[in-house]
Amino acid sequence: MDLPALEDASLQLFVFGPGVGELVVVRAPPGRWLVVDGCSVGGRHYGQQLLDHYGVTPDFVILTHPHLDHAKGVAEVIDAATTDPDPKTWPRIGLVWPRDETTPSDLSHLTHYYDSGVAEQAVSAIFDRWERVPSCRLKLDQGDVLPFGEARLKVLSPAPATRTEAVRRWTAKQDFDSNRLSTVLQVEWAGLRILLGSDLVEIPGAGWTDVLAFDAEAPRHAAFKVAHHGSTKAQHPAVLTRMGPDDEPTWVATPYATKRLPGFQPGEGGAVLLGHVPKIHLTGVPRAFQNQGVTPSSYRLSDLQGPAQGLKRDPPVTGFPDCLVALSWKAGGGPPTVHHGKGSLTVERG
Repeated sequence: MDLPALEDASLQLFVFGPGVGELVVVRAPPGRWLVVDGCSVGGRHYGQQLLDHYGVTPDFVILTHPHLDHAKGVAEVIDAATTDPDPKTWPRIGLVWPRDETTPSDLSHLTHYYDSGVAEQAVSAIFDRWERVPSCRLKLDQGDVLPFGEARLKVLSPAPATRTEAVRRWTAKQDFDSNRLSTVLQVEWAGLRILLGSDLVEIPGAGWTDVLAFDAEAPRHAAFKVAHHGSTKAQHPAVLTRMGPDDEPTWVATPYATKRLPGFQPGEGGAVLLGHVPKIHLTGVPRAFQNQGVTPSSYRLSDLQGPAQGLKRDPPVTGFPDCLVALSWKAGGGPPTVHHGKGSLTVERG
């Protein structure tokens, strides 16, 4: 199985997609695990497969927002992690809930919080554990800081006003884009900041403006799981602008096949990103899972801006963990070691 070895004294980040979903997993020394969202292909749930591969259980399971492309496989991770009758062994489980109340009537009326039966399954699994063991609940309020092994986990979004607006609009039976409620997390370890952007958008709602108002240091990161599959509406110049010629963080994006994200034509998200860093890593191409490639590939931006858009891959070998980028940092600084899954690619400017 094409997964990197664990390194006891290193911080490790795993990013998966596509399939159905986007999965982010972080291992913090000396062996603590965070699972963010989920990704599945057929009956294969990548989050649980990764945990099984390493023989570990998560310390945190977080659904950043209840959209299908993030919820697939989350319920399975929660089910496997909560089989022990002793709830002290259970992970902390988080989902931004628009209200503090967690009653069955709240759940049954929050149909807007479901995106097909898959998101309903994930939200219901979370809600069930909260009711059974209230201490396992993570409220994910902006500014919460959680010990995470030798690291710490900080919640940067959503802003309280956004949660209030969501309740108001849903109560009035008005539409509200759940991407605006996305939980942005920052992992801090040994002087490094790893920014996990979820699907937070700047348009609509000024989500990244709210993040910057809360924490102006968010742009000072060593790595960024790019928000909302690299869409144009998720980009905020102040988050992307680098601090100097030596400031070259590692950016990883997951594709969204049906919307062909990220795009690389002038003005589209992928091209915007490459205006700030010399290269970005993608876990796969913005195509259906069965059209991913068998070997990691490299492209230049100009390759993807021609009439054919350049993304031609070899016949695929599908299955876990093809569409993966993993990063590993040692204490003391320096760039990470990058591990590319078979379906991944690197795009460089030029």
